[in-house]
Amino acid sequence: MAGVKVDTSKEQRHLFRAAKKKGVIFEATRKEILAGNARFMEADLLHRAEITTGAGIYNILLSNNDKDVGVSDLQGNMTDPGVNIAVGRVRIGYAKVNEFLEDGSTPNPEYATANAQNVIYDNALKDLPVELRPAKLKVQQDNKTLFSLPVERFTVGSVSSKVQGEEDVLALQTPIILAERKEIKIQLEFSPSKEMPDGAKHFFEVRFMGVQTASK
Repeated sequence: MAGVKVDTSKEQRHLFRAAKKKGVIFEATRKEILAGNARFMEADLLHRAEITTGAGIYNILLSNNDKDVGVSDLQGNMTDPGVNIAVGRVRIGYAKVNEFLEDGSTPNPEYATANAQNVIYDNALKDLPVELRPAKLKVQQDNKTLFSLPVERFTVGSVSSKVQGEEDVLALQTPIILAERKEIKIQLEFSPSKEMPDGAKHFFEVRFMGVQTASK
């Protein structure tokens, strides 16, 4: 087959560099990339989780995770077969549903049914509890830490009028690779003296944006 034209984007070039190293990307996919037979597409991998009991090192992606549109694009803690993502941008979101209304005594009717799918997320610094702001968002794969950064690094100071992913993301100086067939760990690491505050349900989302090889 004729080779594909290499995209000049940082993320796609990073996938090609990763493919040149054995052991990073699954061998069959690695050969397809190097032969020019792989198909590439935009990536926006979503994962949402409840973090109400967040404290210490808190896993927000579990090995028994179920793929569910609007909640998580991951089955278990791996990408789909054939999907290798060069992540160049990361967006987080936070949502809270209080147990009581503003008067402090009337039960909030939305509290009982609140879940990771039906709440509204935003990434404004002012809306994050102080306990969450300095916590480290950590992503690991293949026993390597791909990044470990304070949650507040991913926040914005004001609402953007542009399409999500243009202004409201953290652009990584060096893209990371989320490789197929390898377990992914996504964690929040809190200060030993911090935990998520009582009186509400808390939710967190992370979105990995970039370029991916198409699934088989």
